Amino acid sequence: MAAECLLAYQKSSGCRGTQLLTLAGVVEVNTSQVKDYCADGACAKHTMGVLQCIHSVKRTFHFANKAKPIPMYYAIADACSTSSALSQSSYITSSAIKLFASSWISFLSGVASMALLMIMKL
Repeated sequence: MAAECLLAYQKSSGCRGTQLLTLAGVVEVNTSQVKDYCADGACAKHTMGVLQCIHSVKRTFHFANKAKPIPMYYAIADACSTSSALSQSSYITSSAIKLFASSWISFLSGVASMALLMIMKL
């Protein structure tokens, strides 16, 4: 279960403060902390491991800020490879996802309208 991955990580990772991944999905590492965060065996490696664990047990999982594990994994990898700050405090869903949700709602309301018309004709 995804919660078990996260709980095991929180107990054993040694990550603290804004570097600790929680159900909120927020990870904050400023530029001066990146080197220590990304050091071999440090917090980044543990966080990436828990993100892989969560993804493997529940592929549809998303954090409270709507972030998904794999994009977060790649954001951490990118921050470590470029030595840049990492901020997952706000996660913007793509417009493709919004378009899909919008078209799905339109489809469902059309089907419901047709069903209602069929019932009324009987």
